[in-house]
Amino acid sequence: MTCVCRYFKKQGFTRVITMPKTRYNGLIKDYDGGTLMECYVNPCFDYATPGAITALVNKQKDFVLSRIAERSQSHVEYPPLKDFELPDSSMQVSNPESAETTTSVWALRASK
Repeated sequence: MTCVCRYFKKQGFTRVITMPKTRYNGLIKDYDGGTLMECYVNPCFDYATPGAITALVNKQKDFVLSRIAERSQSHVEYPPLKDFELPDSSMQVSNPESAETTTSVWALRASK
């Protein structure tokens, strides 16, 4: 199987032709060494109208996301743990203009 046939197989084409030969005979040029492939076109989809398939996919996506949101707990916010709250909002105060760094609250507590 050539690379082209593998590409079309990934796109949904198959080498098994289910359409009667009388329907396409004379309409499709048959080349020597060429591989005739078929892809099923679902009659329920509107392939001709631009954006119709995109609208259908977006509708399905919105449905799935709404079902996920019904069951999800991601909107729940829990309070922070008390053990991890900082006693001071600044861990270390430094002056970037001079290389001096002031002592942090944590260093003061550790030295006691």
